[in-house]
Amino acid sequence: MAGKLSENTKKKAAFLNESDSDSEKGLEENSTGLSLTKLNLGPKKKLVVLSLGGLLCHRVCRKDRSTDHPIYRIPDASYGSFVVYKRPYCTDFIKFCLERFEVGIWWYMSNALDCIMVGLRSKVLFAWPNTAVFPTDDYKANHVKDDALGPKGELRLYLEGLVDADDVPSYVKNHTFGQPAITSVHPDWDFYSNIIRKD
Repeated sequence: MAGKLSENTKKKAAFLNESDSDSEKGLEENSTGLSLTKLNLGPKKKLVVLSLGGLLCHRVCRKDRSTDHPIYRIPDASYGSFVVYKRPYCTDFIKFCLERFEVGIWWYMSNALDCIMVGLRSKVLFAWPNTAVFPTDDYKANHVKDDALGPKGELRLYLEGLVDADDVPSYVKNHTFGQPAITSVHPDWDFYSNIIRKD
């Protein structure tokens, strides 16, 4: 029996040797009854990693008098000795990102993350603690006209272009955004040149 092929194996081998048109017919319905030609998985979503502090919200310690506490604005959340102000359009922006990207969040304040991501935290790919994220312009609660996350905001328009990009590195190179690259003309080049991996 070891040298003989079962009838089922012979049928599978015959199926694999059929012409392309016959193979396509075979794909229409395989042994599971599912149509593989109608199955549309679509393209994979790109990963975008967002920073919580400075990008999505502003966290203020109530006891810190040196910090600007907006007196004209009610905090969106509070915990312990902190109040949290969501950036304008924050929730809408997060939903926009979740529709178009796999989303990760860098955070260093767990309670603030819970306040900002109410009902959405389970939809992010990951939420990792990290304190080494340096946005160029941190959002502050007194920036009342901030619209970077809004429908026509600078960051959202950039990400809309990124969604359609076939080659992410080329898109990022051709559409610079955020902090400029650190080069030898940077005032702290001596420090950074010791960190940058040389290829």
